[in-house]
Amino acid sequence: MATSPRRQRPQLNDHVPRLDGESWREAYDAICDNYRLALLNALYCGKRRGQMENWNLAFEIVIAVGTVISAGLIAQKVDFVPSAMPPLFAMLIAAIAATKPVLRLAARGGKYAGQEGGFRGIYFDYRHLVEDIRLNGRVTQVSWQEHIRLRERYESLAVTGDPNPSMKLRTALREDVERQLPVESLRIP
Repeated sequence: MATSPRRQRPQLNDHVPRLDGESWREAYDAICDNYRLALLNALYCGKRRGQMENWNLAFEIVIAVGTVISAGLIAQKVDFVPSAMPPLFAMLIAAIAATKPVLRLAARGGKYAGQEGGFRGIYFDYRHLVEDIRLNGRVTQVSWQEHIRLRERYESLAVTGDPNPSMKLRTALREDVERQLPVESLRIP
C-alpha cells in the first residue's frame, strides 16, 4: 500500500511578510502577540513553580510535625489516647513521607523555574524588539529576523511545557497580562 509523503510543517523562515507601505503592521501585530504570549507563559510557569514549592513545603511540615507528635504520643503513653492511635498515626505519617518523593514536587518546581526563566528571557527580548520597532516606526527585515529567532526559542521551550495546563489559571493570568501589557499600549500611530 502506497503512503503519501509526510507533509512538513512550514518554518517561520518560509513566510516573510511584506514590510512595505502599511503591510508591516500585520508583522508587528504578530510580534506583539508573541510578546504578550511570552509574558503569559512566564507568569504561568512562575505561578505553577510557586504552587509546587508550596505543596512541597506543606508535605515537609506535615511530615516533620507529624513525626514529632507521633513520637510524643508513643513516648508519653497518654491515658486519654487509645493505645492503637499512636502506631496508626505513625503509619499515616510514614505513608505521607513515602508519597512525597513519588510526587516529585521539587523536581516539578525546578522544571517550572527553568521554564519561567526561559519565557521571561524571551519576554524581555521581545520588549527590546518592540521598543526598537517603535523607535523605527515600523518592522524592518532585521526586526523580523529577530522575531523569527525569538519565536524559535519560544517553540523549543514550549515543547517541554506543561502537557495539561490549567485553563482556569491561564484565563486568570490573561487578565494579568492585559493589566501589565494592554494591547492599546503597543499601538503605533
